[in-house]
Amino acid sequence: FLVFQLNAKTIGPTIVIEKREFGDTEHVYMPKWILKLLRPDYGDDYEDTDAGGVVYYANYLKFIERARSEWVRNIGLDQNLLRNDFGIVFAVRKVEADYIKAAKFDDLLTISTELISKTRVRLKLNQDIYRDNDLVFRAVLDIVSIDMSGVLVKLPKVIFDKFT
Repeated sequence: FLVFQLNAKTIGPTIVIEKREFGDTEHVYMPKWILKLLRPDYGDDYEDTDAGGVVYYANYLKFIERARSEWVRNIGLDQNLLRNDFGIVFAVRKVEADYIKAAKFDDLLTISTELISKTRVRLKLNQDIYRDNDLVFRAVLDIVSIDMSGVLVKLPKVIFDKFT
């Protein structure tokens, strides 16, 4: 899984791949992203929460965006290289978001990213946010590959094959 801690002053990822065995097959899990909402050293802003200490609804989308970026990086894909060498970027085309429970100030959240399906122009992902074992948020996303002018383009096979 992927460990990531965030506060108002520091952002620093540490990547660890967890392997688990199921019967005779060993699977490498896609990264789980752990985000700790730490109290900032100053008292004027909670940044990710509202005045009641509840995570603001739009911030869940920021959290899953960061997790997707780490997931893509972890499978060995450099998005800068994809943009610079191939002229391709990823864009979110559709998000179905389900806010199940409220995440609160100082919660330890785990974000999982799972590839559901893929074509040469579209990736369908499921992203869940957990607090301990409780599901608090779920999103299903369609991610498309586009050129720099916004036109759908097929991913080159070498890039497409990284998404397994």
